[in-house]
Amino acid sequence: MSRPLQPPFTLETAIEKVRMADLPIGEGERKYHWPQGPRPADYPGLSELGL
Repeated sequence: MSRPLQPPFTLETAIEKVRMADLPIGEGERKYHWPQGPRPADYPGLSELGL
């Protein structure tokens, strides 16, 4: 017996996403490192990185 399809976003998933967004990112978990502010002009953008 299959379960009924759930909508992609429910109240529970929305709350979980908000809680995850509130967690600080540790220095060791960061993928990109530059001083606070906008991305440096010489650093590739998301399209250039294939994202």
